[in-house]
Amino acid sequence: MTFSVTNLDEEIAQLKAKGIALVGSPCQYPEVEILQDGILSACFRDPDGNLIEFEQFLS
Repeated sequence: MTFSVTNLDEEIAQLKAKGIALVGSPCQYPEVEILQDGILSACFRDPDGNLIEFEQFLS
């Protein structure tokens, strides 16, 4: 499941403050064709182990 956010750094800080760890490091995907500057993405796991992605559109 993916959620679009306006400030990924703030979302990461809020989740880490609640003890939720990142899965890997945030990644930038510049090759997204519909966006000039791509997206910045970070992934977490929910309590059931499902992968949750937060993405910020860069422009």
